[in-house]
Amino acid sequence: MFAFGLGIAPAVYCVDTTARNIALFGDRPTADAEVVAWNPHVKGNGGTLTVRFVTADGRTVTTIVYEMRDRLSAGDRLRVRYNAERPRYARAADAGPDVVWPLVAGLVAMVALGGGLAMGWRACRSAR
Repeated sequence: MFAFGLGIAPAVYCVDTTARNIALFGDRPTADAEVVAWNPHVKGNGGTLTVRFVTADGRTVTTIVYEMRDRLSAGDRLRVRYNAERPRYARAADAGPDVVWPLVAGLVAMVALGGGLAMGWRACRSAR
């Protein structure tokens, strides 16, 4: 059961990041965004940006940008690419899709979930 539980977090990350990559695939609109906040990670040097921008149809959107090249501060400007139907899906216009970490997370999730299922099946079979 423990191995099965370990697979859930990577699976959720993989699905969320893949959904964002699909939503931002192809020729999507861009907008000039203002950085509202830099959100540092608890460990390490990385972080995310909270940005605010106006879509082509006039909606004001505040969202988190995970993929960016430079560390920026509140008040800085950043060009973002966004999905017109779901503008909360946005990334820095000069950053490509996040492919490596979702792939790694998906593999970890498959191994952990598969291991958990195999151990559970084995425990059920030996209980007979």
